[in-house]
This record gives sequence, structure tokens and C-alpha cells, in this order.
Amino acid sequence: MLAVVVGGVIGLGILRGPGEIAKVATEPSLYLALWLIGGLFVLLSTAVTAELLGMTPRSGGAYSLIRRAYGPYAGFVIGWVDWLSFAADLALKAVVIMEFVAILFPESAAWSTPLAIIVTTVFAAIQLRGISLGALIQEFATSLIGLVIVVLSLVLFFAETPLTSAAE
Repeated sequence: MLAVVVGGVIGLGILRGPGEIAKVATEPSLYLALWLIGGLFVLLSTAVTAELLGMTPRSGGAYSLIRRAYGPYAGFVIGWVDWLSFAADLALKAVVIMEFVAILFPESAAWSTPLAIIVTTVFAAIQLRGISLGALIQEFATSLIGLVIVVLSLVLFFAETPLTSAAE
């Protein structure tokens, strides 16, 4: 469960978010403060959700919590919203992956829609193969992304700042 939460938070957000946030928050201290506040919010909301799910003796995720608190209609709506958000998340991941593939391989930009459909189909096929394969891939991908983030952070932290010439 932890790998799913971590993978969901940093998986797509860390690829797409930093550049978009840096465009808006140009002051470095504001940029870092936004990331800190966002991280604390995710940490606290994940802890609350985990506690509530741990207290609920039923499977079903947010659906079971909302149904218990607000009734069957609210549970039905949240169940559908949850399902639609997971489907949209797969599609958005495919779009973001294709954006970065197009940056690395510009000739693939013309094929971005069919390639995004292929990526989404691969994600769906992994899910259809069963929970154990999906969990294994999720744990591996989350560990790999976490390792890349730590290594890049250390490299950037210890890298020397290039000197700029006085002419610039």
C-alpha cells in the first residue's frame, strides 16, 4: 500500500510538477516552501486516510469510508469518481510519458497518440495479469524513482555552481 501511495504521489507529479511550479513561483525560497507544505499535506492526509482505512473492517477503500459516513448514494458517487480518477490517471501518465519521449526522440512526436494508447494498453495489461505482478512492478518502479530522486538530489547538492563571466 505504501508503494502505491508513494508511487502515485511522486510518480507523475515529480515528472511534470517541478517545471510548472517553477514557472509560477520564481523565488527559490517560495518554491521550496511550496514543496515543503505540499509534502506535509500529503504526509498528514495519507496518515489520516491510513488510520481510517485501518479502523474500517471492510475492503473498498474510500468507498467504504464514505458509504459508512454519508450513506449509499454518496458511497456510489465516490466509488465512480475513484474509478474514473484511476482511469484518467493511467491516461495522463501515458500523455506525460509521451511528452518526455518526444523531447528525447523528436521524430516520435508524430506518433504520440498511438504510442500513448500503447502505453495505456500495457498498463491495463499489467493490471489484468493480477495483483501480484502489478504490486511487484509498482514496488520496483517506486523504488527506482525514489533512488533516482535521492541520487539526483545528492548530485545537485554537491555539484559546484558554474561561474558566470562578467560579460553576461
